[in-house]
Amino acid sequence: MKYLIGLVSVLLVLSFGVSTAQANAQITLQNNSKYQLDLYIDHNFGCGPALPRGFCTSSITAGLHLLEAKKGEEVVQKEEGDNIGEGSSPIWTVTIEDPWPLEGKWVVK
Repeated sequence: MKYLIGLVSVLLVLSFGVSTAQANAQITLQNNSKYQLDLYIDHNFGCGPALPRGFCTSSITAGLHLLEAKKGEEVVQKEEGDNIGEGSSPIWTVTIEDPWPLEGKWVVK
């Protein structure tokens, strides 16, 4: 009986620890570009690679975050102060417009 009471006590302590844990959410990077991208959250790797026209999803704590889409080491798009709500699963869509293919290649005199 003492063993059972001790086990119940331990389980109660653990359940209180779980109930005070930070709220979780998810964030999905929808990659609407022709490049392979990685998602960084608060300067830390979140998920990837997200293939062109693909996506990746990462677990995150609820609150304000910095989101960065990176092509290799290059930040191609970022969103600062994005507030992710508790239990939410927003989609961050990244679209990269390519410059006109002849830009800077022709000089008209």
